[in-house]
Amino acid sequence: MLDLKAELNELGIPFEPIGWIKAPAYPYGIFTDEMTIRGSDLPSAAKVITHNVNIEVYHKEYDQLLTARDKLAAWADYRALTYRLRTLYMGDEDHYCVTLASTFTEKKGMI
Repeated sequence: MLDLKAELNELGIPFEPIGWIKAPAYPYGIFTDEMTIRGSDLPSAAKVITHNVNIEVYHKEYDQLLTARDKLAAWADYRALTYRLRTLYMGDEDHYCVTLASTFTEKKGMI
């Protein structure tokens, strides 16, 4: 099955699922991966997994956030995903955030 954390960490930005207990130095990211799994109950049988992924990257500096946004977009392009990017300023946290949202299908086993 897809190891989203490992793939995202290869971008040179530390990621954790859902959130950090204590946020590291900027930039850093979080992600959620809501999965719908269809297929046989047998462990070795084929499955089709639909991922609904939301990824967020935070940075104090806007220009550095744009670099992180470009890395996320390159990752999504490499995977040939359809995705939505959004950039915003979070005043209560005094930092910027870029979000990437995508839904894609993974096939596991023989289909």
